[in-house]
Amino acid sequence: MHGNLHEALAGMKLAKILGNERRHLDAFTRVIADLRQRQIRYAVSSGLAGALFSVGGALFIAGFVYLGLKVLGVHLAELFTLVIIFARIMPLWSRVQQQLQQLLHAAPALIEAKQLHAQCLAHREPVLVEVTRRRPILDAIRVEQVGYRYAEREGAALADIDLIIEPRTTTAVIGASGSGKSTLADLLMGLMEPTNGRILVDDRPLIGPERIAWRRSVAYVPQETFLFDDSIRNNLLWARPGASEPQLIAALERAAADFVLQFPDGLDTRVGERGTRLSGGERQRIALARALLSAPLLLILDEATSALDLASEERVRRAIEALHGDLTLVVIGHRLATLRHADQVVALNMGKLIAAGTWQQTEQRLTALGMSGLIASPTAAVVEETKAGA
Repeated sequence: MHGNLHEALAGMKLAKILGNERRHLDAFTRVIADLRQRQIRYAVSSGLAGALFSVGGALFIAGFVYLGLKVLGVHLAELFTLVIIFARIMPLWSRVQQQLQQLLHAAPALIEAKQLHAQCLAHREPVLVEVTRRRPILDAIRVEQVGYRYAEREGAALADIDLIIEPRTTTAVIGASGSGKSTLADLLMGLMEPTNGRILVDDRPLIGPERIAWRRSVAYVPQETFLFDDSIRNNLLWARPGASEPQLIAALERAAADFVLQFPDGLDTRVGERGTRLSGGERQRIALARALLSAPLLLILDEATSALDLASEERVRRAIEALHGDLTLVVIGHRLATLRHADQVVALNMGKLIAAGTWQQTEQRLTALGMSGLIASPTAAVVEETKAGA
């Protein structure tokens, strides 16, 4: 019900734009009506079961008294004592019956919850109480014959991926929707282990505690950013709890998010639930500032500049380029300026790596495969960058 209510409120704007207010309202009304009918059926079944239990108990006592008097010849005083005992026990049995009925009603959800709990236990990770930050990447991040398969899906999300990401370089990852870009990002972040193959950082495999420790050195900015319903300051401090105000401001400036300082409450401005008081571009820049504040060794941007205008993206890109030599950057996306300045461009298709190299090398390979639409031409990139600087 909570999910349907949230969906109804979130879809209200779209329903008005499309002129489908009545359809939207009718759909939500059907959900409410279905819930009402379920509650009525449960109340009726509960009341009926209780009534049957009470009537059955009364008939049992009446039959017991009749049997005792007419058949067994028991004295009335003795029967009366037994009836009093039954009368004291009956409410207890009634409560037991109600609890059993509630348990039967909740049994399907309980079974599903236990299955989910078992899955969580099967995939749980050890909690590291204290994690020391890894030394800077000196060699490279190596992806060797990596494949990954989701349990609930048919086919592999990634298969036989070989990739080398040199330290302090920028790697752009492109591909159609569902090609495995986000799966590769999750593996590089250490959120999950490959089904086969391995990932190494400085020739050390990312497995077990090493993988969990590696996550402390990685920052991630997704396309759909998440902000807590709190102040901008506290959202930033999630990345670095002890950061000073000058450090917060420096991170905001590097992410082209210093517009925050123009707000009446500045860093103490509340962003609303999931950052709804800010525009999409503002949320992304604050999320990028939060990522930069953690001083990561590896920064992954998953379409993180998709909501920025060209001028703001250019500021962010230049700020990120200023970090060149301090961290390793992986960018998932198709923005032309980003691809043009990447040290290597990696193309994925249906979970396989089909091209890797400089922009020109990757473009030539994709053109030969008849998939040039995955990458833009250098001329278009120059035009876009010219517009950004205008």
